[in-house]
Amino acid sequence: MNPVVKKIIIRAIFWIVYSYVLYIAIIDSWWLWVVLVSPLIFYIFYYEDLPKAIKIKKK
Repeated sequence: MNPVVKKIIIRAIFWIVYSYVLYIAIIDSWWLWVVLVSPLIFYIFYYEDLPKAIKIKKK
C-alpha cells in the first residue's frame, strides 16, 4: 500500500474515533481527561509532520 494512502486512512480513522470519544466524553462530563491526553495523542499520530526542533531525539 502506498505510504501516503496508508497515512490518510490511519488519520481518517483516528479523527473518526477521536471525535466519537470526545462526543461521549462531553456527554458524560469527563471531557477534561480527553483534553489532557490529546497533546500526547496528536504527538504520536502527527510525529512525522512536526518540525525537527520539536521531535524527541532518539539515540
